[in-house]
Amino acid sequence: MKKIDWKAGEFPDLFEDFSKESPDQIFFEEPDIKHSYSFLHHKIKQHQQYLVKDCSASKIGIHTNNPLSAIVWFWAGLLARKKIFLLNHYLSDTAQKNLCSEFGIQHCVSDLLNFSKDYSNNSQLQTKIPMNDGLIHLFSSGSTGKPRCIVHSLYTVMINAFHASHVLNIDNSSRYLLNLPLFHVSGLSIFCRSLLAKACIIKSIHHPTQIKSQNISHISVVENQLISLLEFYDKVPENLKVVLVGGGPVRDSVRHKIEEKKFPVYYTYGMTETASGIAIGHYSELESGYSGRILDHTALKIKNDECCIQCSSLSLGYINPANHQLYSLTDSEAYFHSGDKAEINQKGQIKIIGRLDNMFISNGENIHPEAIEAVITENSWVNHCFVVQHPHPDLGYVPVAFILPFPTNISVIQDLEKQIKSRLSSLHCPKHWLELPKKQSLKYSRLALKELATKEQL
Repeated sequence: MKKIDWKAGEFPDLFEDFSKESPDQIFFEEPDIKHSYSFLHHKIKQHQQYLVKDCSASKIGIHTNNPLSAIVWFWAGLLARKKIFLLNHYLSDTAQKNLCSEFGIQHCVSDLLNFSKDYSNNSQLQTKIPMNDGLIHLFSSGSTGKPRCIVHSLYTVMINAFHASHVLNIDNSSRYLLNLPLFHVSGLSIFCRSLLAKACIIKSIHHPTQIKSQNISHISVVENQLISLLEFYDKVPENLKVVLVGGGPVRDSVRHKIEEKKFPVYYTYGMTETASGIAIGHYSELESGYSGRILDHTALKIKNDECCIQCSSLSLGYINPANHQLYSLTDSEAYFHSGDKAEINQKGQIKIIGRLDNMFISNGENIHPEAIEAVITENSWVNHCFVVQHPHPDLGYVPVAFILPFPTNISVIQDLEKQIKSRLSSLHCPKHWLELPKKQSLKYSRLALKELATKEQL
């Protein structure tokens, strides 16, 4: 692990440092080509010089599905002291244009440039990055509302990577699969963890054979990707050391398969505002339903059932699109209110019960959609399930379930209803069942599903 002076105020250009220490060591590996620190340092310096000399914009949007391009532009932009906005490359041209207009993003980059002018003289360029400036801008998924622009410094994302790397045993022999884009906080955290540890990043081809064929040691997944791995491999590949599972604890049927095949699974809890996971734990060390042990740089408290967070990796704040000003996301005691209903046990482990803003009242009873979803997804044939509220003239609101695959036999729905009534109550039983549509981004949007339920005129 690279030794960093976290109080220095400036962060070293690790690509420059590592290109001197180990110029031929591979940092980024694609199926047909490997990129060394020396190569990447050269590319970064070229693009840094372009941004300094030929680009007057102070706000730069990175909009690319090429992870190599994203890495080079990201680090070059930080060295050039630009404000970097990591944009979702799945956005349409119109949506991207609107987002840039809303947040004052003046220039967007995608592919790497082929330089015709001489950019070989870079002796005057910055070799350090301001550690505490709000240069990194990520957007929340918008799964519960309109996406927010979340501001991080290099310190906040790197200090999170530092603490996570120790728990996940990432070192310079590790090979981390990059199966998420840099605009997603999990993809950015993979990059940061790997760079700090001088590990190697492997570009994903999105097939489980890659775990074995490319000697992957670390991978970050959600539950459905974990299920694919468990179904594909009869036993754990010897090279696989960590499978980090986000998005909440897995269902019991999946946990049984993990235990049976002894997969090295770790659970994690975190969000974009905290620069990824702030609680991580090996499944065998966690109590049932818990998502991880709180990391050393984090303090949590439960206030009115809500998980409130203090951590050194906490975002600097949100950007107000109306005036482009930064506003704080913490209360008067410097706690961030996550919106998650949670419990913390005496071992420092956290259990997420659901989103407080997802809860609704039906005939006077508090209904947590996640509780209904948990019962439904205990059935192994269910791939995805989301429950949202829908207005009802007598009860206030009732649950509506979106499910995939959608059962064609009514008896299957009736069985699900019996399970929910026996485990929860009749008010928790969805009044309508709909097929879950294909998702348009990395995460499903509950807001979009509520709107879809309204359009169905149920």
